[in-house]
Amino acid sequence: ARSVALSPDGTRLAYSTYTFTGEQGAPTEGAAIGELVVRDLTRGAEIRRPWLARVGFPPSLVDLRWSPDGARLLVAASWEGQRDFVVPADLSTGLHAPAYLGTGGIEARSCWIDAGTVARGLWSIVYAEGPSQPADVVAGDVRTGAQTPYGVGVYGDTLACRSDGSVALVDKGAAYEQPGELVVVRPGGRRTVLGRGYVRLFPG
Repeated sequence: ARSVALSPDGTRLAYSTYTFTGEQGAPTEGAAIGELVVRDLTRGAEIRRPWLARVGFPPSLVDLRWSPDGARLLVAASWEGQRDFVVPADLSTGLHAPAYLGTGGIEARSCWIDAGTVARGLWSIVYAEGPSQPADVVAGDVRTGAQTPYGVGVYGDTLACRSDGSVALVDKGAAYEQPGELVVVRPGGRRTVLGRGYVRLFPG
């Protein structure tokens, strides 16, 4: 099990697994089959759904996060940049990629603002293509795909969302190796600096 997440009411556990069907040491010769699992902790019952099957190793699941009402799961997977998907908690449908899906680079983690809205930082670091550029925080409606940019140019990792729509992150500016500012950003480009902080390039 990996990317484990407990539901808000504490009764369900979501996690991911994958099974490799090829020979050890030769990942390109076999298939890696990934599954999402939701386990009912009161009854022990599990729901399992394949989320990816491909030749070689599957993309890694960066994060699993329950919506505040426990109705949905945000699935953040990493391959060629981070990609976010939303699935119902009963796994009754496959992965749905919302319109605010990001591509390329190494992107910030996402978080739920409320039961229907996800915020994510769309910054990226692309070493092979020159200096990184600041990007924005975007709030996306998981039902309609509508997205609302915050209007802040940031180089940072999303740390936390609040129900009022504010997002806390460490804004690194152009000097990635140095401490950044711990800020709270809000729609309309408003930001409040809380102090100095650090960001890690590789989570874990």
